Amino acid sequence: MLMAEQNDESESARRGFEIYRANKVKRLNPNQFLVRTDGDLGWSLIERVEWGWKRDCSPNLSYCAHRHAARLCSLGSAVPLSGD
Repeated sequence: MLMAEQNDESESARRGFEIYRANKVKRLNPNQFLVRTDGDLGWSLIERVEWGWKRDCSPNLSYCAHRHAARLCSLGSAVPLSGD
């Protein structure tokens, strides 16, 4: 892995952790998550699929903070959608 790729991945992981800690991830079911977009203007759908993770936020990016946040949420318990 190149140094620039490591920096991108580290930054995405850091931002993903911040998103997760700010409670901006909602689990719809065991494989689908809604993650608040930058600026809290909307939601990105992140799905766990057979071959990895699928996202609708920025498919051209190698690393994605939204995907990292969803992965963290997948390790924990479900978060209800009420209160939004």
